Amino acid sequence: FELKKRVDSKAMILLVEQEATILNYVHVNELPIFDYIKGIHKPTTVIYPNAKNIAPNLLAEDGTVAIRICKDKFCQSLISAFGKPIVSTSANISSYPTPLCFKDISLDIIERVDYVVKHRQDDTELQQPSSIVKWEQAGTLTVIRP
Repeated sequence: FELKKRVDSKAMILLVEQEATILNYVHVNELPIFDYIKGIHKPTTVIYPNAKNIAPNLLAEDGTVAIRICKDKFCQSLISAFGKPIVSTSANISSYPTPLCFKDISLDIIERVDYVVKHRQDDTELQQPSSIVKWEQAGTLTVIRP
């Protein structure tokens, strides 16, 4: 979905279909990050330094970009059909609890977007928030949200 009102670019995430796509958008020479990605099983957003080929308004102030590989079949199909990554944002408001299912998402967010996909809106199974990690310039990993 696309926000009608501009949001802070630090909250923007590129959703990609597969690992190889990451190389189109970041300068990464360190193989350990790809070993890490292959080993994770829950949704994880990785913040990378040295972004490339990305609109400036999607970059954080420090030039980093957040990327998540989508494993959900619906999202993969959407990204594949679109032919490029989809930009997403968090579905929560700072200082409020992270929604664990669709019904927990604030109406303030839902009413500000142009379109909400009709997928899993009735799903009441609670989902854990995604992990967020930052791949540092020096090749180290910092866990922001486990």
